[in-house]
Amino acid sequence: MKKSLFVFSIMISMLITMMPICSASEDQINKNVIVHYPEIFEAAVPSETSNYDVAVSNMLQMGWSMKEIADLPEKMILDYADAQSTSKSTKYFCYCADESDEEYIVEMKKDQFDYHVNQEKSKINDGADVTQLSSTGKLAISNIWSTSTDLNQYNSTGYLKQDQYLAWEGNNTFLNSYRWEWVIHPVNTREDVFYLTHQDNTTMIQDSENYVYKYDFALSNDTIVSETYESYTPVTYSYDGTSGVAYTVNLKDPEAYVASDGFINYRYTNHRGYMSYRTVLNNSNVTATSAAGGYIHCTKIPIVSPSVSFSGLDVSVSPSYAFVDETPGTYCSTRK
Repeated sequence: MKKSLFVFSIMISMLITMMPICSASEDQINKNVIVHYPEIFEAAVPSETSNYDVAVSNMLQMGWSMKEIADLPEKMILDYADAQSTSKSTKYFCYCADESDEEYIVEMKKDQFDYHVNQEKSKINDGADVTQLSSTGKLAISNIWSTSTDLNQYNSTGYLKQDQYLAWEGNNTFLNSYRWEWVIHPVNTREDVFYLTHQDNTTMIQDSENYVYKYDFALSNDTIVSETYESYTPVTYSYDGTSGVAYTVNLKDPEAYVASDGFINYRYTNHRGYMSYRTVLNNSNVTATSAAGGYIHCTKIPIVSPSVSFSGLDVSVSPSYAFVDETPGTYCSTRK
C-alpha cells in the first residue's frame, strides 16, 4: 500500500511539474503566430508601379488614346516614363482635288473632320459603285462642302490627322514626338515626307530618334483587317542637328479593285506613322522651348527623289510642284 501511494505521489508531482512547461509552449506558439502576421500582410502589399505603367499613364494624360498607345512598340512607349510638363498640338486636314485633279489642303475643326470621315467611311463600307470612277481612274467622292461656299468643285482625296507632343523630362531634356494617321487613305500614295523640328535653344541628342510606319491589310473593306504590317526603315532620313529630322515614307498602294459584286474595295488601309527624338537645352538662361511638326504629301510623280531642306522650325521639300504642304503644321511649346 505504501508503495502504491509513493508511486501515485511521484506521478502527481510529475504532472504538476509538466503543466507550466505545456503552458509555456502554448504561449510561445501564440507569440510565434502573432509575430508571423506582419510577414503575411507585407507579402500582400502590391509591388512598385513599373516604368511601362508610368509611361502609359503619362501618355493618357498627354492626350493619347489606348488604341494609339497599343500601336507603338514597347521601347517607344517607355520613352514617356519621365514625361513631366507637356504640350500637345492636333491638326485635322482634308486633301481635296478640283476637276483637273489639282490637289489642295483645307484645315478642319475636329467636329467637321469627324463628321466627314464618318460619311466617307460609310461609303467605303457600303461599297462605291464603279460608275463613280473618273476618267483618270480615281474614285470621285461626293463634295464635302456646303452649297453656301465656293468650294463645291472640290472632291476629297484623303483625311489626315496629326498629333505632336513636347514633354519636359528633367535634366534639361525634352522629348519631341509626332504621330500622323490617314483616317481616310489618300488617293495618291507615293513618297511623302513627315518631320519634327526644334528651337535653336535646344540641341538634338544623337541616336535618340525613333521611326515606325504601319498599315493594315483589309480582306474586303476598311473594317475587316486581317494583318498589320510595320516598317522601322524609312526610304530616306534627313538630319539637321540644329533644326530637326525628316523621314521619307513610301505609302503602300491601297490597290483599289472591283469586287464580284461590282463594288470598289481596298486591300491596304489605315496608313500611320510615328517619330520622336530628344533635345537638350544649350542655354542655361532658358527655361522654355518650342517645336514643330508636319506632313508633306506627294500628289504628282516627281522627276527626282524628294530633297528636304531645314530652316529653323520650317521644312521644305523639292521638287515643290509635286508636293502639297499643310503649313501651318503642328506647334508645341513647353517649359521646365
